[in-house]
Amino acid sequence: MRKVLTILLSIWTLAVTAEPIPEGSDLPSFGFDPTSVTREADLGHLREMNFEETVLSETETLRIVRIVSRWMDECLGLSVRNRIDIRLLPIMEPSGASKETSSPTLGAFEKSSTGGALTIRRGLSRRRMIQVVAHEWTHVWQAENCPSDQDLLIHEGFAQWVTENLLETLGLMEDLNALRTREDFYGEAYRWAAECEKANGREGLIEYVRKAR
Repeated sequence: MRKVLTILLSIWTLAVTAEPIPEGSDLPSFGFDPTSVTREADLGHLREMNFEETVLSETETLRIVRIVSRWMDECLGLSVRNRIDIRLLPIMEPSGASKETSSPTLGAFEKSSTGGALTIRRGLSRRRMIQVVAHEWTHVWQAENCPSDQDLLIHEGFAQWVTENLLETLGLMEDLNALRTREDFYGEAYRWAAECEKANGREGLIEYVRKAR
């Protein structure tokens, strides 16, 4: 089993290597208290949006974080208590402008003693932004509720499982099928989580992830 010595930074990326994240102090940043989310942050609002539109503003990014975090709390029981800083990476350069060996980082979570920082890439389509937020917000929950040395397969598989549940709820079938059939490590990890849910039920999977190393 692959062990993670630290989960200070968990990166959603499409390749083995990824560009480094700039220093947090240089990034636009705003605080988010998940315990203050109101009923206005409803998943129905996402269904009414154009999923192909590009998300550029802090306001829209925070709105998606609010909606996704509330859905995870109310539908899956994955509550986050600590204040989280939201940081925005610059918009990606046009294709070919960056090194071929690098893959752009779309999102990451860095844990701290007071909560942590969730870093998100500006300029993603709404459908991609939703997936990045769901995956990384799961890591926020894991930082509060799971062992810090949890096996990477469990750690990433559960984040993919949560993302899969949200995609299914929103009816984003193309993205859902792509997630389920990925042939890389993230696909392997998701299928582990799906099999665990099949054998033990949703609550059984969540309780296992809370304790497993």
